[in-house]
Amino acid sequence: MTEIAEKCLYYIEEKIQEYIKENIGEITAKFIDKKYGGNLKLFIRNAVASEMKKVYKDIINQVADDYWYDYIYDIDIEDDEAERIHYEVFDTLELNAEFYSNDLCLAMKEYAKENQNNPALNKRMTARELAELDDEIGDEFENFVTRDYDNRDAAFIDIDGEIFVSEEGETHAQLVNKYLESIDKEKLNNTFNRPRDSVMSEFAEKFGFGMIQDGVWFIDDNVYFGNMNSDEIVEDIKKSKYKPKKIYISDDSYLTRAARRK
Repeated sequence: MTEIAEKCLYYIEEKIQEYIKENIGEITAKFIDKKYGGNLKLFIRNAVASEMKKVYKDIINQVADDYWYDYIYDIDIEDDEAERIHYEVFDTLELNAEFYSNDLCLAMKEYAKENQNNPALNKRMTARELAELDDEIGDEFENFVTRDYDNRDAAFIDIDGEIFVSEEGETHAQLVNKYLESIDKEKLNNTFNRPRDSVMSEFAEKFGFGMIQDGVWFIDDNVYFGNMNSDEIVEDIKKSKYKPKKIYISDDSYLTRAARRK
């Protein structure tokens, strides 16, 4: 690399670091929102430098040309030489992105830790946003999607390995009554409240409950309803005719990613 190219590279990388320092809040918030669905704690716990390589390259593409023109504006060089230096400098910027992405990751995590109460870094995800989130099996969320009978798309029940899904607006109890009718059993009188385990055990050996919202299935994993292990329900859903976008296990405090799209 020529002396002019080295000086130009040093100048641009220095300016990029200044840009990152000045815009670290915006960079961090945008990344957490896109990659981690607005879940700051998940970002702090799981983000790695390799994920920041693209972020750093995007910054290069966004601002480096401006710094390039600032640097060479007053330099008396031929156009061919300027073009050669440009390719040399920008190729090296791309190669150095892996090194700088580690510093960027540390800076973003530091900013996130210091600004945990900033609403721009801590968003409450909708089920639709959760469906598009680039998460992995086993990822856990502390801020979960609010869902109940009045805003879900459907309820579902696993009865002895078979999955039953309600119509929109139906309760779990109404869904149970459809099942009871299909096996010629006496229907429930209370069609609003979810039936207790003692009631379910009169006609089923194993049973579990859940809800569906925007194509995302949420398995209810709590001590009040159901006697199945959540992993069993996951497997039954995967074997069923239904094709959820994602499956999550919910214990009312956390969501845990359970399965991939079928």
